[in-house]
Amino acid sequence: MPMAVPLYYSAEMVRALPEDRKRYETVHGELLVTPARRRGRCTRLCCNASWSP
Repeated sequence: MPMAVPLYYSAEMVRALPEDRKRYETVHGELLVTPARRRGRCTRLCCNASWSP
């Protein structure tokens, strides 16, 4: 059984990936995929915590 050849991702390959609200990055050629950040709720919590009447 033949061994799989490892695929190393370049910056161009990552930029060519679809815009699907996920965060794609490459570290030493390995593709890392994480969910997009949800800024709305965090921003509200930070603003509410720092606001005083």
